[in-house]
Amino acid sequence: MLKTNIQDSVANVILDRPEIHNALNEELIAQLTQTFKDLGSRPDVRAIILRGNGKSFSAGADLNWTKRVAGFTPEENRRDAQVAIEMFLAIVRCPKPVFARVHGAALGGGSGLVAASDISVATENAQFGFTEVKLGIVPALISPFVVASNWNGKCARVFPDR
Repeated sequence: MLKTNIQDSVANVILDRPEIHNALNEELIAQLTQTFKDLGSRPDVRAIILRGNGKSFSAGADLNWTKRVAGFTPEENRRDAQVAIEMFLAIVRCPKPVFARVHGAALGGGSGLVAASDISVATENAQFGFTEVKLGIVPALISPFVVASNWNGKCARVFPDR
C-alpha cells in the first residue's frame, strides 16, 4: 500500500496501489500520516519524494471507501475528515522539503497531496483535477491546501515521460 526507501539521504515515499490508481483509503491515509511524521524527525533524511506506482500519481479517494463513508453519521464524517486533514498537515508541516513527482492522474485527494508538498514536478501526461465537483461534492478537505499552495506557481518544471 505504501513503500518507503531511503538512499543518499533522500526518502522515496511511494503510493503502491497501482491496480486502483493509488486511491486513498483510511489505511493509506494513516500510513502516509505516520510516515511523514517519522521521516520528518529522522536526521538521516534531508528530502522526501512523494510518488505513485503505476499509471497514476493518485486518483483521489478509493470508491469503496467513499461508499462506506456515505453511510457515516455526521460525527463519524467529522472524525474521518479530521484524519484526512491530519495527513495533509503531516506533509505540510514536515520539516524536510517534500517533492511531489507527479505522473498520470492527480485527482481530488491526489491533487491535495500535490498541493501539500513543497515543490511539485509533473510529467507531460500529468492530469490534475477536482473531479468530485462532477458528483456535486465540494473539494472542501483539499481546498485550503490548494489555495495556500499558490497552485499556479507550484510546478517547478515539466519533464518528458520516461
